[in-house]
Amino acid sequence: MRFAGLSQFYPHEAAYVLYSGKFAQDKETGVKFLKAYLRAVRDYDRALKDGKIAGPGGEEIVQMLGEMTGVKDLSIFRDAVPPYIDPNGALYMTALQTDLDYFKQLGLVKKDVTLTRVIDRSFAEAAAAQLGPYKK
Repeated sequence: MRFAGLSQFYPHEAAYVLYSGKFAQDKETGVKFLKAYLRAVRDYDRALKDGKIAGPGGEEIVQMLGEMTGVKDLSIFRDAVPPYIDPNGALYMTALQTDLDYFKQLGLVKKDVTLTRVIDRSFAEAAAAQLGPYKK
């Protein structure tokens, strides 16, 4: 029996896309990559049903996960509670700021880093605009 998901008391992204400095300089390619990524995220989101990968296209996604990970027992993917990934590539900035503040407090982040300095949402925004609004 599941009591609650993490998102109910600490909403946070389950996935991030990181670009190297060189890749981030090629805006056109960066947007194309994010567009392909968001298409896959939207397929994944449509396959979610009742907190499982059990909706339309779900079995195909389970099969792909098995192939990509080498996991033979696919019931692991069928039974797991899948994480939420925003189909438009949006980030929950409040949680990211909370995390950054925590790591600074621990002394793990030594420099004066800000989220606006290290996060460039323009790739996801451009890709989502090209794809159009997501409809489940």
